[in-house]
Amino acid sequence: MIEKSGGQQNLVCDSCGDPVGEDFELDRFRAMIDYAKDEGWSIRQEDGSWRHFCPDCKDMPVGSKLDRQRRLLGLR
Repeated sequence: MIEKSGGQQNLVCDSCGDPVGEDFELDRFRAMIDYAKDEGWSIRQEDGSWRHFCPDCKDMPVGSKLDRQRRLLGLR
């Protein structure tokens, strides 16, 4: 997901909630996406909306056992 605050935006993993690690000005959307991809993030469209996954979560299927455990523990 993309979080916006105070004229800044940041990409956050839709699985674990970790940020991409750097805030970007609102007019630097493309730079934020390019930075995330360079850092190994996966950005893909699922069910009509864009999903963002950090390198640790990008290969974990949504709905998997690990994903459900993370949700139960409040880690997602």
